[in-house]
Amino acid sequence: MGKCKKHGAAFENVTDETKKNTFQKMLSRVMIDASYGILYYEGEPVACASIAVERGYALLHNVIVTSSMRGKGLGEKLCRAMIAKAKEMGAEHVFLQVVQSNQVAMNLYKKLGFQKDYTYWYMKKA
Repeated sequence: MGKCKKHGAAFENVTDETKKNTFQKMLSRVMIDASYGILYYEGEPVACASIAVERGYALLHNVIVTSSMRGKGLGEKLCRAMIAKAKEMGAEHVFLQVVQSNQVAMNLYKKLGFQKDYTYWYMKKA
């Protein structure tokens, strides 16, 4: 898990230490069965993702591919491996969340067989 936390922030170009620490705390507080994956290309970590499984459902999240390696099918390869791992862990269903403006991710998830179920938005007190 340590490597996934470290590389996830790097792949997103997060350099702010507070944000890095928040990312690491979020992952360390997952209290259900979880698995973390890192994909290496020529010996270097280039993608990471995680799944959390509970009661037959798996959340696929934190799918990140380093910007220089995007468009090479690595995200798809990693997602397929994570979905297979989720099934090994007892998941019968897999779901995810994606920002609607992230068309590249939307295309990837559609290719993997996901479809939009509902939308939501974040609100903050003014």
